[in-house]
Amino acid sequence: MFSYFAYGLAIKSEIELFEFVPAQLPGDITIRWNRNATIPDEVNGNHTCFIKVTLEEAILFDKNAALFIIRNGCEIIVTPLNDDERLISLYIVGTIMSILLYQRGLFVLHGSAVEFDGSAIAFVGKSGWGKSTIAAALHTKGHRIITDDVVAISTETDTITVFPGYPQFKLFPEVAEILGHDQSELLLLHSQLKKGGFRVAKNFSQTALPLKRIYMLSKDSTVGIKQLQSPESLIELMRNSLPTRWYQIHNTAQFLQCTHIAKNIPSYRLIRSSDLRSLPTLAEMVEAHLIGNLQPSIA
Repeated sequence: MFSYFAYGLAIKSEIELFEFVPAQLPGDITIRWNRNATIPDEVNGNHTCFIKVTLEEAILFDKNAALFIIRNGCEIIVTPLNDDERLISLYIVGTIMSILLYQRGLFVLHGSAVEFDGSAIAFVGKSGWGKSTIAAALHTKGHRIITDDVVAISTETDTITVFPGYPQFKLFPEVAEILGHDQSELLLLHSQLKKGGFRVAKNFSQTALPLKRIYMLSKDSTVGIKQLQSPESLIELMRNSLPTRWYQIHNTAQFLQCTHIAKNIPSYRLIRSSDLRSLPTLAEMVEAHLIGNLQPSIA
């Protein structure tokens, strides 16, 4: 049994999860194999991939990987459908943990976050739009990574906080090179993935931090920052949250969380160019904006 710590939770797992930080702690979460489980009737048929999310039980089925059952934010049961355990572990540290965190009452965004002056700065957007890229660029400039891909937010206290994930970015080789890293430093995540894993030896924030600002990424021919008003921020937060991005119906509590964040956390549209050479400039612009030396336009 492996023991890890991620997202403020102690995890006991029968499956090795290379991304997570090893830690010998009493387990909040259990991950186990069930190699002989029966495939649920609702999954049988012509489904290549199937997902259903509720707060009590969630099912994710990928015929090329496994059947995952997530129950009450405490247990993950995995029935492998092939012998690719690395693909299964990647599912667990990403999508499956997202579902589990949602079941535990957290507001979960598809994004990345770094620390700036003791607070969390989140970057949110569609897949491939540069969330990991801009976070890694800021990490290169000395800002600690909080999380990549899964941003778990708590709204239970007066302070809205972000929990740390694990010390690794997913980066394309050309992005790593632009940031001054040798491509050989990237870990092979899976033979089918173009991105590699950039493991952070230091500058990883291991405590929950207050959320200060959210940047919603978009693409254009230039770079810039525009302030979002609460209604637009609300729409973007819901669009990039779990389970909305999988076309699952959200619950009332999640909508109230989203509204609370939109009203209390400033949000901005961060416009980036497709030209990777503009990445250092974009990182400098975000820094300047955070310290108040750059005023955004109004969207």
